[in-house]
Amino acid sequence: MIELKVVKYSQLHKKELNQLFKLRKKTFKDRLNWEVACIGDMEMDKYDNINATYIIGVSRNEIFCGARLIHMSKPNMTRDQIFKSYFDKEIIINNDLIEVSRFFIDKDKIKSLLIEGSPLASLMFISMINHARNELAKSMCAIVSTPMYAILHRAGWNAKIIQSGVSEKHETIHYVTLPIDEENTSRLYEREVKLIQSSVRSNTKEPVLIYNI
Repeated sequence: MIELKVVKYSQLHKKELNQLFKLRKKTFKDRLNWEVACIGDMEMDKYDNINATYIIGVSRNEIFCGARLIHMSKPNMTRDQIFKSYFDKEIIINNDLIEVSRFFIDKDKIKSLLIEGSPLASLMFISMINHARNELAKSMCAIVSTPMYAILHRAGWNAKIIQSGVSEKHETIHYVTLPIDEENTSRLYEREVKLIQSSVRSNTKEPVLIYNI
């Protein structure tokens, strides 16, 4: 069984926070070698606080994916211009947006939990949209790599590049907005259905999906 949870920082148990932050260190520090703050074997920063909402995927009490969402009216990396050295111009702040950061799906976890073949990215994207709508946001935004930008478009999410820059690793990154309208949501659902149908045809067992949104 797969459970996708949309929960506030204050609602996460200590065990869940520890799992989440350990997987983030594994992803963003150990694998991608980003300049992120780590304490021991966990990656966390000052934006992991009561203003943050998280999407986490859980199977057999193990977290395997996550993302952090913060309303632009609250302190977040984009609002605080954490990435200003990567871009030629400052990012224009729009309080009607929700920032998405620390998005990951741990491939080792989904393999060990036998949930490969599930449309996890599409499901997480839809959960993000549902959360943004519940918060009455007009859109979402994120700093993404070129590969992540391609993943968004393959899933059917028409991310719009506002400006591009270069990271500390000399890789191209993009500040994008992510629309939450019906057209984009429908394309994400269509992608999800196609992946599930493909999974069934290949005799891959599809787990039950529960949404806590």
